[in-house]
Amino acid sequence: MSSSNSSFWKKAVNSEIDSILSNHTWELVYLPPGNKPLGSKWIFKRKIKADGTIDKYKLIQDEVHNWDYLLRDLRPSCIKCAIELEIPDIICKNANPVMSVSDLTATLSNLNPSKIIFIPVLMRVLVDFGLFNYHQLQQGDGYLITNFGRLFVKNDPSSKRSFFLFSQHPVMLKTTASVSDWLQDDLPTAVETAHGKSHWDYCVEESEFGSVFDDAMASDSRLISNLLISDCCKHVFEGLASLVDVGGGTGVMAMAIAEAFPGLKCFVLDLPHVIGERKGTGNLKFVVGSMFENSSH
Repeated sequence: MSSSNSSFWKKAVNSEIDSILSNHTWELVYLPPGNKPLGSKWIFKRKIKADGTIDKYKLIQDEVHNWDYLLRDLRPSCIKCAIELEIPDIICKNANPVMSVSDLTATLSNLNPSKIIFIPVLMRVLVDFGLFNYHQLQQGDGYLITNFGRLFVKNDPSSKRSFFLFSQHPVMLKTTASVSDWLQDDLPTAVETAHGKSHWDYCVEESEFGSVFDDAMASDSRLISNLLISDCCKHVFEGLASLVDVGGGTGVMAMAIAEAFPGLKCFVLDLPHVIGERKGTGNLKFVVGSMFENSSH
């Protein structure tokens, strides 16, 4: 900087960069071979007091912040794409922890051949989002799944895959997009504003969405149930003869407890479309009913 005020601007730049790094607005990553970084403008502006004197120097990154907000919605969309293509599962199951992009595209058999060229782009985005680590291999780009990426692996004990897909379901996206309308109408929930029916009615009438919701609740229950039956929490079940999981869904929580405590009679209470044909075995039983009508009995 050649300005006479360069020392002030340098201080503003350093302060802004420190703020960006501490808030994790940006993440420093290695630039993949053959790619060029995007440039950005830094706009400097002096803040003036009412009397015309300079209050302080402030760095305004209008262009950077604008694009940050515009592109932020790409994050869940790209992760959803990776889940539906089962990329986390494929890389996690690969014999070599680091999988080359050529081996990955060869495994993705359902891809349109003309669109294979976009997989390396998707993978670089997912590296930036933290799902994978990039590795340079002799045969080209390679990727290693991270602990965060494992959260989207199917059937992993800590998987949040189903819950993430539920949050990105068109029904939920339309609901969140209707919040401003909901704040202006007389309906009790944004779901009713968006779809004309309650969440529970929608689950009954639209079985596909109901199944997505049940899977999401089950995935959340797996993590909690592992904690409940661990040594640090299992004392809470001491002295109990029976237990009812009200609104227990597909019974993931109750099944884990029933298995861990064979002498404890466990019941799952939920709506008919959720219980379905489930009968239970041993010390676990499924009961059809509504938490709003039966929980007081």
